[in-house]
Amino acid sequence: MRLLHIWLLMLLHGAAFAQGERTRDKMYQPIVGAGCFRRLNGTHQTGCSSTHAGSVGVLHLINVEADLEFLLASPPSPPYAPMIPPHLFTRRNLLRLIEAGPSNISVVLLINKPEKMKQFSHELNCPNQYSSLNNSETCDASNPATSWNPWGTGEALDETIFYYDSLGDPSDIALDVLQNYIIAESLDKRKVQYDMSGFRIENVLNGPQQTNESDCGPPLSSMTTGMPRARKVLNTNRSRFRTPSAEMSRFPRGSPLKRWTSKIDVFSKDIILVPVHCNLNHWCMAIIHLKNKTIFYYDSLGDPSDIALDVLQNYIIAESLDKRKVQYDMSGFRIENRFKGDPLGNLDISAEGVLKRDRLVFSTFRALGIPVVMLLSGLRLQCTGTRMMSYDYIGSQRFVYDVERFAFPKSSARRNLITFDNIEFMLDIGTLDDIANIKLHALSGTPLAQKLLQQLNNYAQSPRYGFNLNIQSEMSYHIPPTSAQSFLRRDPKFPALILNAKPANKYYHSIYDDADNVAFNYGNTSQDFTLLPDVGDTKNFKADSLQMKVRNVSSIVAMALYETLTGKEYTGSKVANPVLADEFFYCFLLSADCPLFKAASYPGSPKGLPMPPMRYVSVLGGPQESSGWTYRVLGYLLSQKQPKIPKDNCTILPLHYFAGFNGVGECRLTTQNYSSALSPAFLIDDYDWRSGNYSTWTESTWSLFSARIFLRPSNVHQVTTLSVGIVVLIVSFCVVYIISSRSEVLFEDLPASNAALFG
Repeated sequence: MRLLHIWLLMLLHGAAFAQGERTRDKMYQPIVGAGCFRRLNGTHQTGCSSTHAGSVGVLHLINVEADLEFLLASPPSPPYAPMIPPHLFTRRNLLRLIEAGPSNISVVLLINKPEKMKQFSHELNCPNQYSSLNNSETCDASNPATSWNPWGTGEALDETIFYYDSLGDPSDIALDVLQNYIIAESLDKRKVQYDMSGFRIENVLNGPQQTNESDCGPPLSSMTTGMPRARKVLNTNRSRFRTPSAEMSRFPRGSPLKRWTSKIDVFSKDIILVPVHCNLNHWCMAIIHLKNKTIFYYDSLGDPSDIALDVLQNYIIAESLDKRKVQYDMSGFRIENRFKGDPLGNLDISAEGVLKRDRLVFSTFRALGIPVVMLLSGLRLQCTGTRMMSYDYIGSQRFVYDVERFAFPKSSARRNLITFDNIEFMLDIGTLDDIANIKLHALSGTPLAQKLLQQLNNYAQSPRYGFNLNIQSEMSYHIPPTSAQSFLRRDPKFPALILNAKPANKYYHSIYDDADNVAFNYGNTSQDFTLLPDVGDTKNFKADSLQMKVRNVSSIVAMALYETLTGKEYTGSKVANPVLADEFFYCFLLSADCPLFKAASYPGSPKGLPMPPMRYVSVLGGPQESSGWTYRVLGYLLSQKQPKIPKDNCTILPLHYFAGFNGVGECRLTTQNYSSALSPAFLIDDYDWRSGNYSTWTESTWSLFSARIFLRPSNVHQVTTLSVGIVVLIVSFCVVYIISSRSEVLFEDLPASNAALFG
């Protein structure tokens, strides 16, 4: 009995630490990557999507173009999911797969093997060609010599089959196992097609619905747009194989209020906490204090959001009408953007005190006896506003729209309105792929353009500075795809000048336009990047390094603008700091845990992640890390230090408190601010969606996305197994029948004495 107790105790102890796993889950091996998605504008949709029930295909590794022939010539076990390296991921090959039809090809995978890749850009030859000044004169897609992206395939703007982009770490175990398995099968082969890897992709889309309000609608069972995005790790620099876009949808109204507050009387509380967004290094939240009549919006990066404040104000009004059937009196309410470290009464709103990932800490409120409620809100609030120049110049279109209507900046910015009469001229800096071939572009050779060109070359060719550059000019409608296009569409006589180099980027707007592509090598000098060095201080970087190239062009532009603004020639010896360029590239291309981001943050802020910030901007409420960091960095670098203002008084713009280079904290006077990049098309009642006046791009988002590998036998193997099983079953029946019919021979009768025992 004692032994039995010991065995039972051991069994219970083992069960306590056992981790059960479903057999179904053991059959699948998930793989990490990023997927194609769908995008729509007012008239077209592009991109790709799986079927509603998910897409399944037999994995087939493509090493050379000839391997595609197997898939295109009546393959034996369709549908297939070809795995294609970047150098074979071309428009021609994708079109061939599309022509094979969904019955043969269900999924296409891009694997991260860039060794043989020479170019990779699925943007158009003429980016934003349908919203430019004059389509044929600005850029001719049929003539590579005059196009702004000669290597573009335009695949990103096609509607294609669903494809999944597996762009994680090449050491990913699942990917290694998969490739080794496929290679071994190919070597063995193709005599018998035995076990094949299967691939399953499922997604559930929340797609934009073309309603009168152009709001994001309920989940769709079909489509919405896809482009390559940009970031590896879980997306290509955590690259989500994406191209940039902007906030394209409005906030839901009406029914979501009932869904999220159906069982809560928010007006019985003093404080309503509204978490907006949270990830490892960035959070946004709002606090509605009904008793004190305040609505404050907080962001750990210090990014204001007037849209969020408008939504919250409308929420309170609508909630009162819905629950109490009375109009809520908003008179006397303070509605403001606040910043990390700003006090709320006796509370300190900090990352540690407000948000812990997706949880809120209520202990402080409870200790003070404050009635409080947290809404896990369905309101889709925007953490940051950005101004993006892709997908038909969304950001600059909105800027022009607001300035025309005397609405820029908003009153909350506490700045005077800007009108077009205030803009003497605009210098737009485009892509500088090759600084030896920079041109100054303008629609016509105005005196302003000629004067600025002369000033630029005076400094570019001056032996005093040794830049040794020669800036050419081009005065015609052949101007690059930059934000100046929106200003010139409004008024061709607008004084817009553009600095742009000859296109040389073979990875334009792609996941591979990264640190390797621009040949960036981090200097890690640990020097003060806020100081201006002497022109002769070049010991830290080589003359042909990226940092020195940026230093030279930046210095030339700064000197020319100085002369334009002051009317005096610049005669000093100070130039732009290559260390600043070094830190800037390191932060945005390699790691957000960097000195520049720390200096531009609030003292004591959590460190950034050891990966570059996500550069893709999606719909409202999505992560917009690069926009937030750009806002902070520009605010820090273009501000003036205020040593006499203490920290407690440095809370409201234009005053902003930064950690600074030494990390001790400093108050600065800055003009940093944000504006919304929502296209005017979504603000205009009865907008003509076919007019092409404004960008109408919308993006769908996945509420669920998964990709898994599993093994399954081929059809031949399944038939063989079934046949063998049937034969064994028949033989078994025959054997049992024979034994049963011959039992009197095979088994002797029992003796009488034994028979009595068993009787």
